[in-house]
Amino acid sequence: MTFKDLLDAARPHNIADAFRKLGLGTFLSGLANNPQMIETIAVSAHTCELTYPAQFLQSVIISAGSNTGPCLITGSAGTVASKAGGFSVVKFDGDTTLTFHATDAVTECKVQYLTGATLDASLDAESGVE
Repeated sequence: MTFKDLLDAARPHNIADAFRKLGLGTFLSGLANNPQMIETIAVSAHTCELTYPAQFLQSVIISAGSNTGPCLITGSAGTVASKAGGFSVVKFDGDTTLTFHATDAVTECKVQYLTGATLDASLDAESGVE
């Protein structure tokens, strides 16, 4: 069950139990206690490194390069294509590395994300996992 499934269901009287099963309280606590990171990062040889491992990558905006603006984000198995649907594409390895297509000639980007280390630690503390 996902949050979407829960909210689209025709049984609103079950919503509190479903939110509990999905761990909504723990998730929201993690978000509240771990504000997002916003970094401006220099890009070299089409890659850059986040300062912290990312649990959730919110946005990547190319601030300097031949194509500027927001990017589509693909996972580590994705491809780095230039201008997919009018947007540049950035590949995220699921940890700290972002890779841009060579033709975008990116030299700087702005990245917004939630850090994996702090979010994981607070979720473990909330759930009693050590």
